[in-house]
Amino acid sequence: NINQAYPRSYITYGNVDFSTIKSLKAEYQLSLPTMRLKGSYLLQFADGTGSNVNSAAALIQANQPNLRSLYPLQYDIRHKINASASFSLDSLAYNSKRKIFRNVNISIFSNTQSGTPYTALITAIPEAQSLGNASRSQIKGNPFGSRMPWNSTIDLSISKGVIVREKAVIFQLSVTNLFNFSNIFNVYPYSSLASDDGYLSSPQGQQQISNELNAQSFVNYYSLKQNNPSNFGQPRMINLTCRTTF
Repeated sequence: NINQAYPRSYITYGNVDFSTIKSLKAEYQLSLPTMRLKGSYLLQFADGTGSNVNSAAALIQANQPNLRSLYPLQYDIRHKINASASFSLDSLAYNSKRKIFRNVNISIFSNTQSGTPYTALITAIPEAQSLGNASRSQIKGNPFGSRMPWNSTIDLSISKGVIVREKAVIFQLSVTNLFNFSNIFNVYPYSSLASDDGYLSSPQGQQQISNELNAQSFVNYYSLKQNNPSNFGQPRMINLTCRTTF
């Protein structure tokens, strides 16, 4: 915020933000003729004065000074665990004489990570009615002082290679989020929930409901709007592919 500039004060961008990221990663890998295992663990501390170019926009528009304090960045993932396992069933086909296991590969991928930080609020904000309008509330605790829940996914891939008219054909079955975990990637800052912003049950929301022409209709439509599917991770997805060259 450039105050007392001529002919008037104005807001502009400046290259003044900075971040400090400290991380420690441990990795283990085991390779065998028919099996490959790999695992890693990442411990990270990502702090800075802004996660993006507009991090301080609300502060500046509120006529506050150009404050820069260290807070956890929006993409700070404190703990991250990855694991993968790949198996080849060719040896099983050779030992048991079962050709169905020939050229069969199975891969399992697992990813677990702690939740990213967010800023909790004291007052409920009607997220489903904001329509781009800025609504402000006093923060609860420190900026980016709250954490979203942990997220986990396990993916499975099974491939089978066959020869069709002297051409190699690979059939592959891929399943993402095998156990259909309900992962949460965004929550409402007042309720700390992904499907309910807490406005309807708040004193402000109860007062608005009482003033509506059709209270039940307002509650129903508001509940539909606030249950944003983008707050959640991808559900179980199953894909079957066939690849060849010619």
